[in-house]
Amino acid sequence: MSVPTISSLFPRRLAALRLALIAILLAWLPLSAQTPPAAPKPEEEVVRLEPVVSLASRFNDRTVVDAAVPIDVFTAEEIRGTGYPEITQVLQTQVPSFVFPRTTGVAGTTLQRPAGLRGLSPDQTLVLINGKRRYASALVSTSGSFGRGSQAVDLNALPTQALGGVEVLRDGAAAQYGSDAIAGVINFQLRRDLGAELVTTYGEYFKGDGQTIDTSFNFGLPVGTQGGFLNTTLNYQTRESTKTEQNDPRQYYFGLNAAGQPVQWSTASVARPVTPPAPATQYDPRELTVDRDRSRWGDPDSEARGIFVNSRVPLAHGITWYGFGGYNFRDASTYYLLILPGDPTNVRAIHPDGFVTRLHAEIADASFSSGLEGNWGEWAWDVSETWGRNAVDYWTHDTVNPSYGLNSPTSFYAGQLTFQQATTNVDLSRAFDVGLGHPLKLALGGEFRWENYTVAAGEDASWKDGGQLILDGPSAGRAAAVGSQGFPGFRPIDVTDEARRSYAAYVDLEHNLTDRWLVGFAGRAEEYSDAGSNVTGKLSTRFAFTPALAVRGSVSTGFRAPSLGQSVYSKTQLFGATGTSGRSSATVKTFPVNSAVARGLGAKELKPEESTNQSFGVTFQPTANLTFAIDVYQIEISDQITLSSNLLSLVNDASLENYIVAKDPLARGVVGVNYFLNAIDSRARGLDLTSRYVVKPAAGHTLTFTLGLNLNRNQVTRIVATPPEVALVTNRAQAIFDTSQRTLFEYGNPRVRGVGSVVYDLGKKWSFAARPAYYGQTSAVNANTGNTTQVFSANWVADVDVTYRFTPRLSLVVGANNVTDVYPDKIAGAIGGRQYDQNLSPFGWNGGYYYTRVNYKF
Repeated sequence: MSVPTISSLFPRRLAALRLALIAILLAWLPLSAQTPPAAPKPEEEVVRLEPVVSLASRFNDRTVVDAAVPIDVFTAEEIRGTGYPEITQVLQTQVPSFVFPRTTGVAGTTLQRPAGLRGLSPDQTLVLINGKRRYASALVSTSGSFGRGSQAVDLNALPTQALGGVEVLRDGAAAQYGSDAIAGVINFQLRRDLGAELVTTYGEYFKGDGQTIDTSFNFGLPVGTQGGFLNTTLNYQTRESTKTEQNDPRQYYFGLNAAGQPVQWSTASVARPVTPPAPATQYDPRELTVDRDRSRWGDPDSEARGIFVNSRVPLAHGITWYGFGGYNFRDASTYYLLILPGDPTNVRAIHPDGFVTRLHAEIADASFSSGLEGNWGEWAWDVSETWGRNAVDYWTHDTVNPSYGLNSPTSFYAGQLTFQQATTNVDLSRAFDVGLGHPLKLALGGEFRWENYTVAAGEDASWKDGGQLILDGPSAGRAAAVGSQGFPGFRPIDVTDEARRSYAAYVDLEHNLTDRWLVGFAGRAEEYSDAGSNVTGKLSTRFAFTPALAVRGSVSTGFRAPSLGQSVYSKTQLFGATGTSGRSSATVKTFPVNSAVARGLGAKELKPEESTNQSFGVTFQPTANLTFAIDVYQIEISDQITLSSNLLSLVNDASLENYIVAKDPLARGVVGVNYFLNAIDSRARGLDLTSRYVVKPAAGHTLTFTLGLNLNRNQVTRIVATPPEVALVTNRAQAIFDTSQRTLFEYGNPRVRGVGSVVYDLGKKWSFAARPAYYGQTSAVNANTGNTTQVFSANWVADVDVTYRFTPRLSLVVGANNVTDVYPDKIAGAIGGRQYDQNLSPFGWNGGYYYTRVNYKF
């Protein structure tokens, strides 16, 4: 993988400006030597996340209880106290409206699993690191799972041991933070404590797979004498794959006629007693001895290593420099489609017993942010530059390009995706005395953002038509499938290098009209070089009837520009499609909206999504140790961007295939098409309830109860009309947003989610914790049962752990997640080895998981 140059990171005409800004920021560093020494702070060794939150207000003087909108704050102990290896799993146990379904056997989402708030798309939740916008992953999800069509942030690049706290804003905030903040905002705070800590965790599933070793070393050093620090986290993690499949009962080999010659292969199950389907008179004898435990559905193998740094240094003249960033490299491998021996996409001379494609990805994620802040008279100011890059390189192994025949390789480099983003922020704030008893607080600022998305082609053999016809079997002499099977490489026509710019200006006002009544207003104007301009606004308020009881609410408009990936992404992929043209898989290509193929099927230029968000809530804190909040909300989104349904050929009808090749000669063998479009309007309505209660049953003992509940209903309120070109080109009536997609959108995530915890600290030695969670029903259209809707049962899942502290420095944790070993319902009428729905498992399909963790502080 090549290292990006400065000229590739920024447009030429902006490079000088950005480099000058960075130089100015770094130039302040030597001034720190001029700062007179000061006495060290006695409590500097431990810095904890304060109850004051930085989200939803730019003035950083509100707590969770007196904020005008719902915010959750989680400390470092709560984040790192679970046994989950992914931050997304941790958040799922803490935030009931956080959606993180487990996916498997899907090329992209298995490696970078999507997550979001309130059942909305993953790219409708804005992610911040230390208050600065995080960039999206290079991956664009084209699978049939949650987040289909989204380009979301890769949260797995953040090791949990690098985090000092998390803030979750459950309210629309596009008027404050810009595009993507329709569902809410998640702000990850990096660690800033001093000292050193070594943490090692080992775990595996009850059934004996998925072994995970996670080791982190964190150390914080003082910098200067004014409370500056440098905190660094080194992380290494290795995870073995899991196995969730069952024996595959399908017919593997050709049937034999009376003369012992191979005849048409079937995708049906091998019957018992052994009676082959017509026109065969008998099965191939190998049907009785073949290994039917070859499908692989489960978590991938992965190895990750990374570093995260967070620093803050007071300089001269009241100015402070801050910087943070990190690098994470993951090597992941997952098994993909099983191609049976009799499938026409197989080369039987190379794989006589078929093959299971293995997808291998290397994911490199790099970022940095640097800024200066200080005061200029009555104004507080903050100037920063943030850059990030996510790159994914793909390989396919144990596969074949059938069009190369006997000369086909079995491993291929499939290409690379990259996304990078550079953001410049200038923020100002101050308070004005307006003679009303409380100051008027004003914040204003601007943002400039540059984004770049690239696709690099795979090696020729991964996508090219080698010209060889099918060598044997009943289909001998016909055109062979093209490209590495399972995951064809990116083709030259997929190659792209697109960039765009955006500009934004905002204003934020906040004022206590009385001691009890808080009012806030935010407005933001944005302009994108490819998506036009938009103005959003937000009004929020909180009124306290008593110090213990208050009501709060907000009304806002939102905006999300199409991601660059959604605008230009192009990819060929294989999907399981038994019965389509006699194949066990179908080659489907995602075409960009501006391509000839997509335009001929009715595609149009993407428009931004727009939304309105309304919320109303009540907070109650009768005592210092009891808090309670309930909020109701409604989010309406118009022109939501989704990926279309897979528009497929009819069996034995080549109308679509001929059309595709006529428009794109390199796309021979593609039998299905999808593209991005503004497909639907939607509405999400729901209720969030959170509560926390702390008691001290005995001296030195603390008992903490937490409860969270989310009721959420997502509905499609409008579907765009299917372009008439679809029926004309494909020679059949097909919906551009079909019933399967609608069901996934409306019922693919639980409408009821509950989380809770009971933590009992017995003095300085022992701690006991139990964390029950409830996942409501989900539903999906099941093609195995004639496209009927299958309802998957609700489930309770519980995690438990015990902590023993040998000394203040050394502790041991033993725990189990999903301690009762709960599994989701199996797929009705499952064909092949897959037994769980790869898109709808909100708590996974691996069963119980036990772990032990050792923590040593230096």
